[in-house]
Parts: sequence; C-alpha cells; structure tokens
Amino acid sequence: VALDDGFTLRAREVVERLEEARLFETVIHTLPLGAPIAEPYRETSGFGSRPDPFTRRNAWHDGVDLAKFYGAPITATAPGVVSFAGVKAGYGRVVEVDHGKGFKTRYGHLQSITAKVGAKVAIGQKIGTMGSTGRSTGPHLHYEVYYNGKSYDPIKFLRAGKHVYKG
Repeated sequence: VALDDGFTLRAREVVERLEEARLFETVIHTLPLGAPIAEPYRETSGFGSRPDPFTRRNAWHDGVDLAKFYGAPITATAPGVVSFAGVKAGYGRVVEVDHGKGFKTRYGHLQSITAKVGAKVAIGQKIGTMGSTGRSTGPHLHYEVYYNGKSYDPIKFLRAGKHVYKG
C-alpha cells in the first residue's frame, strides 16, 4: 500500500510540473521577446530620462529608438491583436498591438503601415516599415513595451528574447 501511495504522489507531482510547464509556455509566448527589426541596427536613444532632441531639456522617453534604413520591415514582437494603426501626435504613423495578459507594444515613426486594426498578428509578422514620421530626427523605430499600462525598458525584453529564441 505504501508503494502505491508513493507512486501516486510522484505521478501527481509529474502532472503538476507538466501543468506548470504548459502555463510557462503560454506566458512566454505572450511576452514581447521577438525583435521588431532584423539585426544589424543601432540603438540611437535609450529608455528613461534623456535630453529631448528638439528642446535639449531632460524629458522622459517611454521607449527605445532603433535605427536602420527607410523602408526596413518592422515586425510584431509577440502574437497579438492590432489595437491601433494610424497617426498619433508625436509618433507619426504608429501601430499598437495588444498581446494579452496585460502586455502591449507600440511601434512609432513608421513610413508605412501594413497591419489593420483587429487583425491577429504572429511574432515576426510584418506590421509596417521604418520611417521618420511624426516628431522624428531621421529614420528609426520608436519601440515601447507596456505591462498593465506601465512602460518598461524594451531592451530588457530584446535581450531576454535572444536567449529564449536562440538557435
């Protein structure tokens, strides 16, 4: 009887671990860990406090600026649903994607938008092209990551994604 109880206990532990692994897999695929543009690219402005390129006064920067060339493909960094695709003050042409579980991403200064509001997008799916629309000093992607309405440093997600999606 003790042998059966031990086996049953171990079987339950295995089932619990499998359920945890499935949950982890679901969460990991919700996180915006993909790259919005193919390497190589240059980080031209980081997240946080920085001198505003127009006023030279310190200002908060909710995202990161990644430079490449006009027309470079911009891709979704996680699966989700396009919640906005159009023009916003400061951002110019912009796409916003809701990834669920509180995660949202924003892709600004686009030259063109290929995504439509309400469309489901996959990680790596093209949503637009790099441009310099809105309040911009040259061709780059302004990329933001939000969790429950609060902005987070996108570079941390990009670095984590390199480990998750390596190989």
